[in-house]
Amino acid sequence: MTLTIVNKFAKVGEKDVTRAIVEGFAKQFSEYVESDCIIVGAGPAGLMAGKELAEKGKKNLEIKF
Repeated sequence: MTLTIVNKFAKVGEKDVTRAIVEGFAKQFSEYVESDCIIVGAGPAGLMAGKELAEKGKKNLEIKF
C-alpha cells in the first residue's frame, strides 16, 4: 500500500500571511471610522452601552485599553 500526500495549499511566506491579516483588519476597521458613538472601555458597562445603542440603530465603536 502506497500513501500519497497531496499538498492542497499554495506556498506563501510569512509576509503574505501578515499582509492578508492586516488588509482584512483595515477593511473591517474602515467601516467603523464614522460611528455614531465611540465607547472607550469594553468592560461590562461599555459592552452593555454598546449593545443598547446598537439595538436603537446606532453604529458604535468600542475600544478596549
